[in-house]
Amino acid sequence: MLEAALHKSSQGVPRSPGRAFAVSIMVFLAAALALRGVDAIPSWFSGLPRTVRACATLEEAEELTGVELGAVWSAFRGWHPVAIRATRRPVAAIAVTLRNPVEAETELAVYRSLDDRVPESLCPPLPSFHAINVPLPKGRTATLKAEALSSGGVLQELEWTAGREHSVVRFTGRTVELLRLGRLLAEKDP
Repeated sequence: MLEAALHKSSQGVPRSPGRAFAVSIMVFLAAALALRGVDAIPSWFSGLPRTVRACATLEEAEELTGVELGAVWSAFRGWHPVAIRATRRPVAAIAVTLRNPVEAETELAVYRSLDDRVPESLCPPLPSFHAINVPLPKGRTATLKAEALSSGGVLQELEWTAGREHSVVRFTGRTVELLRLGRLLAEKDP
């Protein structure tokens, strides 16, 4: 009799297929949630959105995305790169921030994508107090915007689309320099 009771307890309680399926689903969901958390860890440390990658060189960013910004380097040779970021999702785009070595408060940020917009993860929208249209080479028109900074300066933005590329240039220097760079970049556009 004792042997029969031991044999019965070793077989365990019969389980239903529904319960086994529910346990399998819960284990799968827990594993997926854990993997998603592990995937987000690099973003917490870098401070960049998950889809944005910091690049060491402009060439690395161009190779990653297929977006070219060589004209920026030639126009601002000697400026110090502060940040080079790239993303392939939702669209291929590059963001390059440069600082003037002579006037440290003067910064230039160039954003370019292979779509009709630059992702907000790279280029957050600029609320402007003033916007005008300005002509660029090859019959293009750009929008020039300005925003007052808390430091008392002005951040200017020049934005245009050329073919399949969308460009945004933000600059804390003189407007004439921003327009010169915009014309230089627009001349090199397809």
